[in-house]
Amino acid sequence: MFYTEPLPEPDPPLDKTELALIVFLTLAWMLPGLLGHEPWKPDEAYNFGLVRHMMESGNWLTFHLPDESPFASPPLYFMTAAVFGKLLSPILSLPDAMRLATGFYMGLALIFIALSGRILYGKGRYAVLILAGSLGLLGHAHQLIPDSALFAGCAMAILGFSMIGKNSFGGVLAGTGMGIGFMSKGLIAIAYFFPILLILPLMEKRGISFLLAALLSLLPWGIWPYLLHLQHPALFEAWWKSSFSDTLGLASAPRRSLFFYPGTLAWFAWPTLPLAAVALWRERTRLSDIGIRLPLLIFSVMLLVLVLTRTERELYAMPMLLPLSLLATASIARMRRSAASAFNWFGILTFGMMALLFWTGWIAMMTGHPAYIAARIHHYHPDFSGHFSFFPFLFASLVTLLWVFLVIRTEHNGVRAVINWTSGIVMVWAILMTLWLPFLDSVKSYREMFLSMKKAMPHRYTCMKGRHLGDAQRAMLDYYLGIDTVKKGNCSLVLVQTVSSDRHRPEGLRKIWEGARAGDRKERYRLYEKGAE
Repeated sequence: MFYTEPLPEPDPPLDKTELALIVFLTLAWMLPGLLGHEPWKPDEAYNFGLVRHMMESGNWLTFHLPDESPFASPPLYFMTAAVFGKLLSPILSLPDAMRLATGFYMGLALIFIALSGRILYGKGRYAVLILAGSLGLLGHAHQLIPDSALFAGCAMAILGFSMIGKNSFGGVLAGTGMGIGFMSKGLIAIAYFFPILLILPLMEKRGISFLLAALLSLLPWGIWPYLLHLQHPALFEAWWKSSFSDTLGLASAPRRSLFFYPGTLAWFAWPTLPLAAVALWRERTRLSDIGIRLPLLIFSVMLLVLVLTRTERELYAMPMLLPLSLLATASIARMRRSAASAFNWFGILTFGMMALLFWTGWIAMMTGHPAYIAARIHHYHPDFSGHFSFFPFLFASLVTLLWVFLVIRTEHNGVRAVINWTSGIVMVWAILMTLWLPFLDSVKSYREMFLSMKKAMPHRYTCMKGRHLGDAQRAMLDYYLGIDTVKKGNCSLVLVQTVSSDRHRPEGLRKIWEGARAGDRKERYRLYEKGAE
């Protein structure tokens, strides 16, 4: 049979100190970045507009920005974010309340991957630490994006497949996970797991019952496309063709390279990918074990699907981190001392230098010294003025001291090397999302730019026409200023999005404002009013 018992060396019982450390590292990894800032360019701003319009209109079937083309993804994540927004916006800002939906799904993904690691190897906590330590996951795991729901769905499906051969409940989890992924990002989730669902049950005892349970659990997730087809057949057809062609690589967009995703993984999945490769080599004699073969098969199918698609974004590599983190867990406790020592010192030096740099930069923002660093920051964002906040400073200091304590008391083995690496990731992220958050928010959000434009606007105008405005910019203009731009019409104001090098002025219009986000050297925005210069 394909299914075997877990690989040897299960987790020893958790003592209270280690449990507290892992819980703290997990929360310190998850929470910073979810709260305290505006929607950021590009994906957050657009998704925020979709969720906000869903909340105001109550339309979850064909949700869209006002007067524009509808959804690109199914509504599960947006519905979840809308619920969080309605429940928590009285005590949190609306963007923060919505963004906690991402924290909800990422928390589920960590739980599912921990359970999978425990079933396959008896090492659930190591799988969580390796996954959280992946460089590519860090930023995307805190954004207002439906990919976090896809990530959780994939993690649930993997948990279900890890139980294959034991009972039919694994099939329920696998089908439900596929359904969550489908209702988050469309057919890509089905493409990831359906080939595996058709192959593995045929090799296992209770495989047919597993397959039937998975298919029955997947069926209810087709309610949304069914209702869409009944009520809006044209929209359904457009969405289905787009999702189908994108998933199977039939889209008209030109392909840049077949090696985009393999090349992206070199840094995106660091250090998870090399740890997985080492584990695969060390366990090459146990390829028939589910703990090796299952994550390897899932990763291979995911990579093949992404290589065939014509959409090339590093964000889409997120689900591949799940099987890689499991595979890396297989032999982490048996890593050679020399390799563990090299990995450990690389992490200590890397994160030590980054922490020193970010702390020094923050001190320069607060005090003006060192003068050279303060001057560089001021040159990048002349209008920013830093203010000291006690609680962010306290949290950043606490996480930094914890990292110092851990690396001083380090042991040269694979487990401690992973703990030190993940604690280094947490430290750097905590510094950025506390001390540097006001600066980053000022640079990455549209708030200051649009408030500046508002001061230059006339008190009376008919409407505002948008030229070349992206969906994200239109969503933020509606949120901050309550202005819905139109594409056609005889409006007295025209807002043009262009590149910085463009100096062309539309004929018959008088420029009354020009601006850009702080530090943005590409995008430029100009507001014109009808009338001669």
